[in-house]
Amino acid sequence: MTFSHTVERSGALVRVTLAGKADFAVVEDLRDILADALREHPERVEVDLSALDFVDSRSVGVLVGACQAATGFGCRLVTTGPRGRVLQVLQAMGVLDELTGGTPRPPSAPRPRAPSDGPAQRAPSTG
Repeated sequence: MTFSHTVERSGALVRVTLAGKADFAVVEDLRDILADALREHPERVEVDLSALDFVDSRSVGVLVGACQAATGFGCRLVTTGPRGRVLQVLQAMGVLDELTGGTPRPPSAPRPRAPSDGPAQRAPSTG
């Protein structure tokens, strides 16, 4: 089981697909791959984990760091498609919501839109 990746560009989206095994041996490669995607200044970087069979804590740290760094580039980085052991690791480390934006989605699923009608309305208090 080896590590591989592909990068696709479509308008304001850069999609990075990771496959195989993301462990300590590929941490620097993973960091470079994600940094290159962010340097393109897209609106969104989507990291597809659906073909990833294994991820260790160091690689998860790189994903979290890239997610946080994306803000400095004026974009959003999210992961999609975590499954099996990868999903379990992200849940156990408590980073699933941060990396997926709250709900694990399959790659390219539309994101729910926030209402744009102004501030949220509060329910009247009963008391």
